[in-house]
Amino acid sequence: MSFSDLEHQADEAFSEINMTPLVDVMLVLLIIFMVTMPVLTQAVKVNLPQTSTMPAALPASKVNLSIDANGQWFWEKTPLSDADMQNKLQALQTQVDTQINLHADQQVTYQRVAALLAMIQSHGLSKVALAVTPQS
Repeated sequence: MSFSDLEHQADEAFSEINMTPLVDVMLVLLIIFMVTMPVLTQAVKVNLPQTSTMPAALPASKVNLSIDANGQWFWEKTPLSDADMQNKLQALQTQVDTQINLHADQQVTYQRVAALLAMIQSHGLSKVALAVTPQS
C-alpha cells in the first residue's frame, strides 16, 4: 500500500458504526435502572395473605360455643358447666370435621377463653373459628 492510497482512503467517508460509545451508554443506562428500580418499588412491606380461587369446603357440621361477660359457657344457646362442656366435647371427638365457632364477649378474661381453647384442643378438635365484629 502506498502513501497515495492512504490519502485516497482518508478522503472517503467512514461507513462503519463505532460500537464502543454505544456499549458505554447502554451500560450506564443499565446501572442507572438497576440503582433506581429498588427505590421506585420500595413501599410499605406488607405480608399479604394468600388466597385460592377455589371455594373453601364446607365443614360437615358447625357448633357455636359462646362465653358471656360473666364467663359462662354456652353450647349453641344452652348454658353449660365445666363438666357438661367436657362431656359435649367428648361426644364431638369422633367428628373431626366439625367446625367450632367461638363467640367470646370482650369483657371475658383471656384465661377463660384460653381454658376453653385448651379443652377443645385436648379433645382433638382443631377447626376453631374466632368470631369478631368488624370495626366500622
